[in-house]
Amino acid sequence: MAVILLDDFNRSNSTNTVGPSPVGSVTPTSSVGTWGINGNQLYSSAVSSSRAMILWDAGTPDVDISVSRTAGPNLTSGGIVFAANSDTDGYMINFQGVTGFTLGRWSGTTYVIHSMFRTPSTYTYGQSMKVIHNDGVVELFLDNVSLGRQTLPTVPTGTKIGLYHGADERDEASFVVG
Repeated sequence: MAVILLDDFNRSNSTNTVGPSPVGSVTPTSSVGTWGINGNQLYSSAVSSSRAMILWDAGTPDVDISVSRTAGPNLTSGGIVFAANSDTDGYMINFQGVTGFTLGRWSGTTYVIHSMFRTPSTYTYGQSMKVIHNDGVVELFLDNVSLGRQTLPTVPTGTKIGLYHGADERDEASFVVG
């Protein structure tokens, strides 16, 4: 799979602009909340309705997304978005400290959990998360160890990918989509 988007966010600080990725020159297409760059990391400087989401158009629903996250002071949940049509319609692997990783679909403000992945006994921010979505089958990895594979009820066609979190948080150190 060819690399569509690669971003380590190594550029000037900004409280409200992310800009295009160094590889792929892909600029975020939409966001909920305000996103910027601080200390060579993507972060949200403001949330909207208790959440923040940023999306890029990968041009395909079948993606391999790798992310390294670092936590902020008020983290409640976070996720990797894939096969999204918009910031109100798509799929996500969501991590919540108590329940572990869930695979779900949101529509508007409703998030419906389809399935649970094996919950790691501990999760440390800075670990790498990887989501592979191909033709309705989703596999989740934590530090290159598979936590399981799930099949979606229908094969999604959305081509947007991105990041989500539910509170103020400093976020991604790197982001690769292939």
